[in-house]
Amino acid sequence: MKHRIRLFSATAATLALPFLLVACDKEVSHTSSTSVNSDGSSKTKEKVVTQSDNGTVTKEEVKKTVTDEGATKTEEKTTVKSPDGTVTKEESKTATPPTMP
Repeated sequence: MKHRIRLFSATAATLALPFLLVACDKEVSHTSSTSVNSDGSSKTKEKVVTQSDNGTVTKEEVKKTVTDEGATKTEEKTTVKSPDGTVTKEESKTATPPTMP
């Protein structure tokens, strides 16, 4: 019985090892700021820059504006640069939920 448990443990560890060795993107910088205006609205800006193992740099920017009435507008921008500096992907999204009458 002990032999089976050891064999099972060794097999499980062997199968899990490749998944543990896969590298993740490294976070190069992360900035976040929030400001509140005199009218009660607030703006939040967040910027995250990551670098993958092959040198690709990804910059993600999120801007969120909340009005004093509670309406939220979100803008997201993602830029991906290859190791030689060329932009390989640029994507922008804006989301504004509908207002209630």
